[in-house]
Amino acid sequence: MKNTITLVLILALGLATAGLVQAATITVGPGAGYDFGTIQAGIDAANDGDVVLVASGEYVIIEPMTFRGKAITVKSEAGSDETTIRMGTPADTNRGSVVVFENGETTESVLEGFDVTGGTGSWESSENAYAGGGIYFDASSGTVRNCTIVQNSANDGGGGVLVYSDSSAILSNCVIRGNSTTKESGGGVLCWENSSATLTNCTVSENSAGYSGGGLFCGKGSSMTVTGCIIRDNSSIMTTMAGGGGAQCYLDSSLTMTDCLIADNYSGCVGGGVFCSSDASVTVTNCVIVGNTARWGGGLGGWAPTSTTTVSNCTIWGNSANTDGGGVGCYDGASAMVTNSIVWGNTSPKGNEIYLEQAPTECGVTYSNVAGGQAGVTVEGGSRLNWGEDNIDVDPLFADPDTGNYHLKSQAGRWDNDSQTWVQDDVTSPCIDAGDPMSPIGWELFPNGGFVNMGAYAGTVEASKSYFGEPVCEIIVAGDINGDGHVNRADLEIMALHWTDEGPLPLP
Repeated sequence: MKNTITLVLILALGLATAGLVQAATITVGPGAGYDFGTIQAGIDAANDGDVVLVASGEYVIIEPMTFRGKAITVKSEAGSDETTIRMGTPADTNRGSVVVFENGETTESVLEGFDVTGGTGSWESSENAYAGGGIYFDASSGTVRNCTIVQNSANDGGGGVLVYSDSSAILSNCVIRGNSTTKESGGGVLCWENSSATLTNCTVSENSAGYSGGGLFCGKGSSMTVTGCIIRDNSSIMTTMAGGGGAQCYLDSSLTMTDCLIADNYSGCVGGGVFCSSDASVTVTNCVIVGNTARWGGGLGGWAPTSTTTVSNCTIWGNSANTDGGGVGCYDGASAMVTNSIVWGNTSPKGNEIYLEQAPTECGVTYSNVAGGQAGVTVEGGSRLNWGEDNIDVDPLFADPDTGNYHLKSQAGRWDNDSQTWVQDDVTSPCIDAGDPMSPIGWELFPNGGFVNMGAYAGTVEASKSYFGEPVCEIIVAGDINGDGHVNRADLEIMALHWTDEGPLPLP
């Protein structure tokens, strides 16, 4: 009996661990010593959980590479600088995408460490419509990381990447550069038809769209989440009823951008940096929006009564519009809300900083620093401005905006990206501790004054420190909430203000 129990346990243990030893590494490379000579052959031989490891080199294909619905990782040995998947002359002229997720894959299907280039897109249902030049998701999902998606094109949409028809894509640490669409949208990435895309720590640059969304385009019931990304030097060409040089959100969709640099993008119509239109919502938080240009709404543009743009803790500087709305432009009933932000140094013939046109267009501005104050906002055509009493109009004292340093000067300390240290200035920005008292301080380091800053670094570890007119207190004192080195009524008032907040007070 004892031997029987032991045998059963051994068999059970073997069955339980069998799955742990099935995963294999399949090698791909030129010549002997590799399992296969082509990446697709390696994929075809793989099972769920396997890794297809690809040697350095250029792999020229004539039909799209596909995962066959498998939850596998296809990974280069040496990274995208040394490993390229290039579309040659397609065997089927209707199939020019480089990589296709089209067989119900999940995000467990991973592409990692490749240069993806030369794609021309795959044929769609409409006549002469080719979409998804570099990578095409169709009713499927997948994860793409540490890849460069460059010099791909599509005449219809998604020159670099198309996420289409109930798909979900995760892109992390990728460079999406120099891709284009000739007549439609999403030069870099297009997310369309109830799909979702998540971009983290990506660079989207030098992409172009013949219509709108030069860098990114999200539409038709889709959502896009963009975090820690650089959106730069993209362009949308169309001059009427389009826009979004950097990004556009459209038609019952949502776009969320956090901790991003949105710079030097161009739109021939609305929204040089970001454009929100028609049943869409855009939320921009802790972003630097600089140097963008457009006909209307140089930095940010909103169009149509059903579009909503929410801007929190942002720096909007040095943008320009040829007609109106250098920093922010709202048109044809669009709504916008600007909080804890700095809108400064933007230019336009009308409404340097903010421009509103045509009822029921509405914009609220609270706890923000706007150049020229309320006079820096032009309100026309029955539109409405809700101007908060706690807005200010004073030089924000950026560290060095001409070189792209938008940290606020502080005698107590500001973060310096070049030296990676805290430095002290001879002046302190009036935007420090000037944000909404009810906004969370987040990760602002001590001394943080007990109130959030204005601008792109508000609530982050790079927020400039509070200065109280005397040397910074080096010893943390119990009960000293604002960090001035004293426990007094000011600390009590901050505590009372947040008494009913969920979670602990932001103590050091």
